[in-house]
Amino acid sequence: MSIQEIQVPVENCLFSSQNVTFKVNEQILGSGDLYLSANSLQWKPHDKPQGLSFPWLQIQMHGVRDSSNSTDREIYFMIEDKFIWEGVYNPSQSNGNSHDDHMEEDDDGSSDTEMTEFFIKPTNGDVVQEIYNAMNECTRLNPDPNDEISPDEDDELDCDEYDDDDEDRGGPNDLNDPISYLNINAAQFDDAEED
Repeated sequence: MSIQEIQVPVENCLFSSQNVTFKVNEQILGSGDLYLSANSLQWKPHDKPQGLSFPWLQIQMHGVRDSSNSTDREIYFMIEDKFIWEGVYNPSQSNGNSHDDHMEEDDDGSSDTEMTEFFIKPTNGDVVQEIYNAMNECTRLNPDPNDEISPDEDDELDCDEYDDDDEDRGGPNDLNDPISYLNINAAQFDDAEED
């Protein structure tokens, strides 16, 4: 995440919207313009010279925070970092209502990585799903290299048990014969009582 001058993306912009409210841990930062490009999520506030830019790989998760009132729907996303914007937002100077104001410690004294929650609320709640879909597409365009299947895992995914010859002769992998597929002995039901 970086605090920088935001330029309107001219290429690979999948979504843009004006007058979007941006919140950090439930504290409103203001209203501005939202841009979802193939490389990053960017928010350019109306009242500040700089804005926020989040590379897609830094966003740990995102979703829709629903409400019974469509105008209250918003996008939620989270990053694995402590967010400070000098003069705008500093969690150590907040009122203490946020659970992200301090780092949690394990029993052994080590601290977990701090997470920061962000919320995007457009003036028109009906476009929340459109923003969410664009975020999904951008995330798909930027896969996490740590999530890829290693060659060792790929070998484990091979379906060696399936043999094409078994299909022709009704063997244990014959999907057309559920009794043989489940390895059930049909004779075990011969003495079942009928009502």
